[in-house]
Amino acid sequence: MKKSAPIVIILIALLFVLLMPGLAYLVKNPRFDQFPFVVISGVFLTILYRICNFIFHQANNRVVKNKYGDVRLAWKIIILLCVTATLSVFIRSVIVVFVNPDIKEQIVLFASLGPSGANTFGWGGTIGGLIRTVSVIIATWFMVTKFERRSLSCDELCLDWRKSSAWYILFGVVLGFLFKLPVFLSSSDSFIRIFIGAASLDIMRATQLVLLVIPAAFSEEILCRAYFQNRLIERIGVPLGILAAAALFCFLHHRPINTIATVLVELSQLAIWCVAGYLFYKNRSLYFIGTMHSTMNMIVFLSNSP
Repeated sequence: MKKSAPIVIILIALLFVLLMPGLAYLVKNPRFDQFPFVVISGVFLTILYRICNFIFHQANNRVVKNKYGDVRLAWKIIILLCVTATLSVFIRSVIVVFVNPDIKEQIVLFASLGPSGANTFGWGGTIGGLIRTVSVIIATWFMVTKFERRSLSCDELCLDWRKSSAWYILFGVVLGFLFKLPVFLSSSDSFIRIFIGAASLDIMRATQLVLLVIPAAFSEEILCRAYFQNRLIERIGVPLGILAAAALFCFLHHRPINTIATVLVELSQLAIWCVAGYLFYKNRSLYFIGTMHSTMNMIVFLSNSP
């Protein structure tokens, strides 16, 4: 145990001092105009994989493992977020090498601004969204199967189909509309804009709706609810586990907080996702919370349609 301590400390220092600042630079400045970015992001991914493999399968130190020999949950969360971000950067850097300049610029804009402006990014926005969705799914699969060495079944992901699943989907749609009710009440033309956005869907925006908005919602729920929340509940109990998962979800979707109004908005979002997390805990159906999240995303997508 003592021999592994210096190695673990060195690896953790490498993770935070070298890997994270470099990864943050790539995420915040995703200008992949040269092939070396593929190599750089690939090296980052390889280093992170080696660190993760060592921590899960070789390290025997209380810094990263509890008294039962399991990696501490905080490290699992950090590792999974790092793997997801690094994998997304790597896939994006590979793809932009082979696409035309217009699509490349759209992918870069999507990486910088996120799905909120997907309507303005064309096909590149769809590609960028799919990269993010695929990265979340692959990273979660690696974490569960390769590092935790557990089977990734439909039951593990709360995707097992039951007789009540159709009702949960319907409940998710209704709840998604209710949670987005302030959008309809914020201005007199909100409903009209959403209706016009739905009625005027062209091929590109319909494709974005099917391949970007809905899969993104389900992949985020796999990450934040099926993985994070379930493990947080196992570790710190139901109330704190649901609150921590909701807080983590809101942090990953945070907006600039510079006024009292934005603080209240973030608190309301936290409350909404605490309620959603509790309902997910009770019904254990990703169809429910994924559909609810998709409905909320679709309302925002259609209301922001050009």
